[in-house]
Amino acid sequence: MTDYYKISLNLLIKILKDSGYDNWINWLTEDIRLWEMERTTEHHLQAYGGMGSFNDVVIGNNDTMGLWKGSVFGSIQTLAYSLAKGDNAPLNKDFYQYQSNEISGWQCRVCGHAIINARNVEIYIASYFIPKFFAKYLKEDHLPEILDVEKMVLSEEVTQKRQAIESLIKNTGITFSETNDWLWTCPKCGSGEVCSYRWLINNDASILTEADDNLEIKKLN
Repeated sequence: MTDYYKISLNLLIKILKDSGYDNWINWLTEDIRLWEMERTTEHHLQAYGGMGSFNDVVIGNNDTMGLWKGSVFGSIQTLAYSLAKGDNAPLNKDFYQYQSNEISGWQCRVCGHAIINARNVEIYIASYFIPKFFAKYLKEDHLPEILDVEKMVLSEEVTQKRQAIESLIKNTGITFSETNDWLWTCPKCGSGEVCSYRWLINNDASILTEADDNLEIKKLN
């Protein structure tokens, strides 16, 4: 029987080695030792909860590979924690949904101008695909392949989805921006009345709708 708990810990360590988290590498190494010697997971469970806990570890940066790597790390954390509690490895992709299925951007309260940047598109795409890849590799007993982030990012289905979403944004009248700077003022009217805004995309990337929990946009002129 595949030892997914030990595999998940080793995968976490591999990611952490690229990010300089020596303290957590030592912690997870001890988790593996205790699992092999005593079949106990209590030490791993103690890593979660509170400030400075394992939950607060940040992996990756704002480029494409960094965003995907961070999302993969979060999914592996979810699996390790679940297994440490005594659950079986879930094969449902929804279990590994690490981030919201909404796509974020900005909208001006004065003129209604809206912008979604490339970074937020990539966050959405990673959140959409990584749970699918995760469940697939688990079912095929190939979970370590989840660390091949470049293979996923450059896959045909991900590339097509990215292109479809960028086209949808533009066709909806929302500006797609390649720059990922925080938007402080509206580039169209110069107003500082710019707020964070969220949209939902249907599965075939043909419809973009406003999320229900957005702040009300009240044009001021």
